[in-house]
Amino acid sequence: MNRRTWSLVALTSVLTVGAAAGLRDRSVTYHGATVSTDVTVINGHPYVPLADMARALGGKVVQSGGNYEIVVSGSSGSGKTAAGGANQVEGEHGKVGDMLFNGYWRFQVKGVERMDHYNWQYSGNSGSNKPANANDELVVLTCLIKNGHKDAEQPILQASGTSAQKTALADDQGQSYQPLDFDVRPGYLTPGAGKTFAVIFSVPKGTHLKDLIFTLYGFGSSKPSNVRISLNQ
Repeated sequence: MNRRTWSLVALTSVLTVGAAAGLRDRSVTYHGATVSTDVTVINGHPYVPLADMARALGGKVVQSGGNYEIVVSGSSGSGKTAAGGANQVEGEHGKVGDMLFNGYWRFQVKGVERMDHYNWQYSGNSGSNKPANANDELVVLTCLIKNGHKDAEQPILQASGTSAQKTALADDQGQSYQPLDFDVRPGYLTPGAGKTFAVIFSVPKGTHLKDLIFTLYGFGSSKPSNVRISLNQ
């Protein structure tokens, strides 16, 4: 269990240091991602809401008496589990089953399957995919994405059409493969809400998969960022 507890005075000092770099634009960045634009300057010192900093760490704020606790993973004194769970990972690299958080989106690869034919399960429409070439097979990754913004936001989950899209499968020979399709129900996610979807690839049969590179971004203000998931296949 990873718990971080500070008194109000100590926590204010931490936030002051964290906000200093973003003072010019009145925003706070964490690992390159903007995590708060609600910056207040008092007597020359910048302050941001505790909830914004907790969200950046992948947790939540719990009040206990006169103290405030940012629970990053594990349980608080109330027995509640922090957002993301025990296997949440801060940063851009992880493995299947890890919940990654980039400051805006939480992302998890739940499973990887190989098949000759895929019937859509999540879009709400009847559709299917087959390999692009005679000697190919499908690799289907079941994924979960959650909205880490303060407002409703719609993730961009599509195979093509945007220059920021860098999603690809990488093999152990240095080759990469672009998505064939996404099986996903469109629509906005409220803060904290998530959706399960599948991303489908067509690769030569017998390909030894190494990593999934996945671009996380939405139609709002968040900038695209790439995460890398080790597939170990």
